[in-house]
Amino acid sequence: MKSFGKLLKKYRLRCRDIERERFLTQERLAELLSIESGVESYSGSTISNWERGLNQIRRDDRHVLVGLITVLHKGGGIQTQAEAEQFLLTGNYRPLNSAELKQVDSHWVLHSLRPDDSIQKPAAEQESRLPTPSYNRLFGVETLIQTVIKKLRAPNPQTVVLTGISGNGKTAIADAVTRELIRQNIFAQVIWLSLDILDRSESTEFEPHQMVSRLYRFLFREESDGPIRVTHLNRMRFLLQQKPHLIVIDGLEDFADWVSFLKQLENLIGNGKCLLTSLRQPPAEIECAIIPVPELSFDAALELLNFQAELIGGVTFQNIDEADVRSLYEIIGGHPLALRLVPRLARMYSLPDILSAWQTIQPDQIADVYQSVYDGIWQTLAPSEKQLMQIMPLIAPSGATLDYLLAICGLAQSQLWSSLTALMDCCLIEPNGNLYQRRYSTHRLTVHFVI
Repeated sequence: MKSFGKLLKKYRLRCRDIERERFLTQERLAELLSIESGVESYSGSTISNWERGLNQIRRDDRHVLVGLITVLHKGGGIQTQAEAEQFLLTGNYRPLNSAELKQVDSHWVLHSLRPDDSIQKPAAEQESRLPTPSYNRLFGVETLIQTVIKKLRAPNPQTVVLTGISGNGKTAIADAVTRELIRQNIFAQVIWLSLDILDRSESTEFEPHQMVSRLYRFLFREESDGPIRVTHLNRMRFLLQQKPHLIVIDGLEDFADWVSFLKQLENLIGNGKCLLTSLRQPPAEIECAIIPVPELSFDAALELLNFQAELIGGVTFQNIDEADVRSLYEIIGGHPLALRLVPRLARMYSLPDILSAWQTIQPDQIADVYQSVYDGIWQTLAPSEKQLMQIMPLIAPSGATLDYLLAICGLAQSQLWSSLTALMDCCLIEPNGNLYQRRYSTHRLTVHFVI
């Protein structure tokens, strides 16, 4: 915000206080701003802190920002609409809308959009730009989908994050949410950006600056002429803030390199929303609603098994003894990716053979899938984290308290805290319980394929 403060000082010193026939002091600017904005709490110290970058005006205090620009414009400090827009841009504030422009100067007009920058897109066009769904039907997640939609329609927070282990349905749920919001016409546009399909020709690992370029291409269907510059960001901000947009980022594996980008994105989209899917919990500096994606219930898992069996022409599970199906559920739980594998295996193996194989040595079809899902995570764990994971099969499905884990894991309390936090961030350990007693457990698949 220091650049914003420098511009504020520049425009203030350029102003003339007509009544007192001298340049505009900090105290006089505070007085005029209080009159213009209707807020009487401003003083010369307030202006001084803004100019030095020690404090800043909140983004939702638009009456203060518009009042400040109005005072500076009347005094001759901010002379043109372009200067006013640049002033806001420097502070990462959205541009003036038509009502605000009229308040500052009735001769200023809202810049017209270019023909290809039209805001509202037809529902059919928006859905055509989404990835092809990886599912035919979803089971047991109707309430979860409505919860996500409710969060995205609420005023705050700006960002919603779906978390959970690979293959648990985060992308499918985000897709279903996105399609429903398109049909409800809540957002001007829904923009889906997936790290799995972005162009990674420049480097083996995807970097945040490439996401900005991808967003620019999505919005304007053209390449930026070189690296993203302030003019590109200004053009994106102007379009995104005309009406609320929803930006979906699918497949974030780690937030370490993305915090600054996500904060920049929040400034770009104004009143818009972000929906993220991630293997890990977001850090505290990202203000967001975190929604863990749980495993399917037994009934939903059975529905998915039958549907998948009918889809591939395999044996259905409707006439199978419920105890056998529950034995299968006890092994693999309600993990959608695992459940979709079972009907394919049932075409080649009997149910007792499948149960035995998953309990001991898995068939190649299963091992190949889950090696890719879990092996990468296991290799990144610290020794203390691996030690904690190795005692988790001893824990009951209801989970263990922190004191119980401390008694059996062989780690110091500080190591246990840091290891437990890291493993929850990776979604390998799941917290449950209540505010007064937390319990910790691990997914059945984690026990079989990680440990």
